[in-house]
Amino acid sequence: IIAIAGSLMAVIEKDPESNTKKLTRGIGLAAGSAVLVGIYFITMDRACTFHPVWASIITRVSTLIVLIPVVMFTKPVLNTGKAQLGFLVFMGLMDTSAAFCFALAASRGMLSQVAVISSLYPAVTVILSTIIAKERIRKIQGAGVFLAITGITLISAF
Repeated sequence: IIAIAGSLMAVIEKDPESNTKKLTRGIGLAAGSAVLVGIYFITMDRACTFHPVWASIITRVSTLIVLIPVVMFTKPVLNTGKAQLGFLVFMGLMDTSAAFCFALAASRGMLSQVAVISSLYPAVTVILSTIIAKERIRKIQGAGVFLAITGITLISAF
């Protein structure tokens, strides 16, 4: 309950025009992402039973199989400068490394604990965005991140 309350607090923002509180834009997509990541955790755990390296490789190939037709159909404009290219490559390396670390952890530990601990990544993202991108988070969002981390810690402890 603490983790859920913290998560909800972290996604509330203040509307500057009406001075009211509202849920962050994209909350529906974020909820959909949470469901899909949960499915990913379960299927990756099953796939890692035999070999986590192959599970990770097949996951990445599957991503390409899905994205290539999407790119061909939508024909998005690639508007990336040289400065962003390094960040994009780094982001891809970090994403692949994170997925591989999860695969290794799932193959060696209980999914119920590995998934809970892995679910700290949004809180880490918020913390890093305040440090690196100099984004400002409101007190209620900071409290939400703290409660989410506390709740996840309590869940993984038992």
